[in-house]
Amino acid sequence: MIVGDGPSYVGVKITSKAKYEKDDVWLVEPSAANLTDGVARCAQLVSFDHRDIVGYYGHLDNADINLIVGELSKLDESDFIHLRVH
Repeated sequence: MIVGDGPSYVGVKITSKAKYEKDDVWLVEPSAANLTDGVARCAQLVSFDHRDIVGYYGHLDNADINLIVGELSKLDESDFIHLRVH
């Protein structure tokens, strides 16, 4: 899941190799993202420049987007792990 403002973007890590952890959201429709199952790691934010995007593997279903946004809104800033792609 990616949100952009100008050249800077922030994404939430989506993975199919998942063991459920605190602040994770199981995807309801993982097939929309080309996964057989999947978890959004809501506490793991990834910052990157828009020029680093080389393509997309899939898209999230609206139900999954709403679940992720709901979980993100519950978290305090101190809960986030900020990762940076260079």
